[in-house]
Amino acid sequence: MRVQQLKDYIFFPSRIFSDHETVSRIGLTSLRDERIDLCLKYCRGRVLDVGCDESNLLVRKWENGVGIDVYPWEGVDTVCNTTNVPFRNGGFDTVTIIGALGHIPERLKVLQECYCVLKPKGQILVTEIHPVIGFLRHKTAWWDKEYHERGMKEGEVHGISERNIRELFEETGFKYKERVSFVFGLNSLYMERNCPRLRERR
Repeated sequence: MRVQQLKDYIFFPSRIFSDHETVSRIGLTSLRDERIDLCLKYCRGRVLDVGCDESNLLVRKWENGVGIDVYPWEGVDTVCNTTNVPFRNGGFDTVTIIGALGHIPERLKVLQECYCVLKPKGQILVTEIHPVIGFLRHKTAWWDKEYHERGMKEGEVHGISERNIRELFEETGFKYKERVSFVFGLNSLYMERNCPRLRERR
């Protein structure tokens, strides 16, 4: 493990500016894999992964959940409007939004929907990059199909600050609990680990 961490540290620029498959092929940990593996440490029960993209990797590794996206990637379990997901209230123990919240224009509505589908003691895990770092990475990631094929729509942002995550959580009804930094502090995992009540959809 320490040898892998040392390799990832030494060749960090390669991890930033190369696609996930190339990074994995040369024996390094891709940024996608690092953030998914971190989230897997905190997942429990049935998982809903919002914005799962074509890999749907977290759900495939966890093997108990559903990956949804608004874009019809080949590997998505359910393509739907994430402001009105086709699942019953209280059906999930964990909701994850991995590097996708900034790409959701109606962030508040989607988080409210996540709140509804969680069990009363469910949890939400959100990973996001700082806006400045996110802008630079998106512009240099020539291989990123989501960015270059789908593009950035009105209301999307390249990253979200901790302050804005806190505000979104508070407005939604979630209580911000913990932040875990990773990828040398360039990415963060934000957690609400005890959803206090079940809110019905309006």
